Amino acid sequence: MTSGPSLAAEIGRAYDTVPYEGGAIPALALPALRGAAAALGLEPSPGPVLDVLDIGCGAAAQLLEASRHSAGRMVGIDASADSCERARARGAHLGERWRILHGDAASITAEELGQFDVIYLVGTAYVMPPPARAAALALMARCLRPGGVAVITAYTGLVGVARSWLAGILRAGNDTSLRPDRQLALARANLRALAAVVPAQGEATQLARATLAAMEAASDVVLFHEALGPVFDPLLAGDLEAALAPAGLAYLNALPPLALAPGVSSSAAARSADALDFTTGGGYRTMLFARPGAPGQGLRHPGVVWTAALRREQAPDGGAVFTDPARRAMINGHTPWARAQLEALCAGPGTWRELRDKAASLLPGLGVAPPDPTAFDTGLDEILVLLWRQAMIQPSFSVAG
Repeated sequence: MTSGPSLAAEIGRAYDTVPYEGGAIPALALPALRGAAAALGLEPSPGPVLDVLDIGCGAAAQLLEASRHSAGRMVGIDASADSCERARARGAHLGERWRILHGDAASITAEELGQFDVIYLVGTAYVMPPPARAAALALMARCLRPGGVAVITAYTGLVGVARSWLAGILRAGNDTSLRPDRQLALARANLRALAAVVPAQGEATQLARATLAAMEAASDVVLFHEALGPVFDPLLAGDLEAALAPAGLAYLNALPPLALAPGVSSSAAARSADALDFTTGGGYRTMLFARPGAPGQGLRHPGVVWTAALRREQAPDGGAVFTDPARRAMINGHTPWARAQLEALCAGPGTWRELRDKAASLLPGLGVAPPDPTAFDTGLDEILVLLWRQAMIQPSFSVAG
């Protein structure tokens, strides 16, 4: 196998052969991303002119989405010449603030690029050769402004390890001299053959079946580049944090956030995230890193707006149950305080203060005396965190700040 720059170029040519046509990820749109970072304790850099860099931008769907929320520079880098041409065409109307560079992070300097408020490394870090990944992380560290947020996606935990092993098995059984469609047909046949021999019982049976099912359900593009590509590495938050920390970047959390202890160091938070991914299995994680500027206000930041997809229903005992039909999730309002706070979330988007005041105004109708402010406020914090971890609510932040 080739290595270093030649392998990165080989991967770029593979994307020319089988282009990736993925769309923008709503959870990573600028308002949602900045809202999450602010809720996790970052004081976001001011808007509305936010500069955005996408490393491994593909055809630049995420970058184009970012351009709708910011008047700043939109810069993309990709190793696929075909993807770069498509990206240039789709953003041509943005003029000089739209720039797409063909190459990889090792061939482009931070001085050439400048500084950015948001940097994406999405869907690429785990299929990069290690030297190219290190160069991308170094570029990210040099180019992120104070108050800026960087996004890295990766497969983690035992799920990541299992997918890596399975990719190795499929790669070993592949014939790269075949056309891509024939390689994919062979890979799917090998997946079916593997699924047929999974034992009925065993320590790894459940993980093996879930991994095979997930790979079988993957699109041809994902299967080709992740399972049949030359590189597929599960990544540790701790390793990424260690690479970025010397330049002043800190690990914030994952999206949705993991249950990490508050007030710990960046390295301790990243290690805790890895421990959780090991014990729970992990999966495809979106990790946030930041270069902290001014101290943030977290959940109570006045610029963070919380939006819920909750629906109130009557419980058999006469109380209230709050459901999220899309996620088939449910939470009970067991106490008057919790019920009032959930009712406030159902009433519409609001900042922490707006939700708090709305919930307090509902308490008399529930026959409850005015609350102890400290306990009531802490209870609202706890409900917001619980629902956010279950992806039942989402924070957003106005780009204008």
